[in-house]
Amino acid sequence: MAAQCSVRDADCTTTRRMRAVWPALGARLRLAASLDPERAGVERRCGPHYGMDPRDIASLIEQNLAGASAHVETDGQGHYEATVIAAAFAGKRSLQRHQLVYATLGPRVGTEIHALALKTYTPEEWAERGQ
Repeated sequence: MAAQCSVRDADCTTTRRMRAVWPALGARLRLAASLDPERAGVERRCGPHYGMDPRDIASLIEQNLAGASAHVETDGQGHYEATVIAAAFAGKRSLQRHQLVYATLGPRVGTEIHALALKTYTPEEWAERGQ
């Protein structure tokens, strides 16, 4: 049986984003989840056996986003942090960049990938950072 992550999990990137974007919905969802998580539809499976290998995620991004370079780390519970460098990000806003990355992962986001924090850069932006 998979361990459960609480919607109140302070380390959950998805939850933090949800609270920022939909405050009223976030409050209702947290209340419902505290009363009956399954009925609220917020069951989250986490654990060392759950999720994808970060190297597989990086490979998917690099294969499906032309010329991209990706580095992915995980906490082992389905939470990932990816740094992606791609020329395709030039002239795009943060949301558009994130959409490009999410498109490379398809339906895995929300299933094998519980939460994904992204840092996206063009090669020029990355060079300016001195990386």
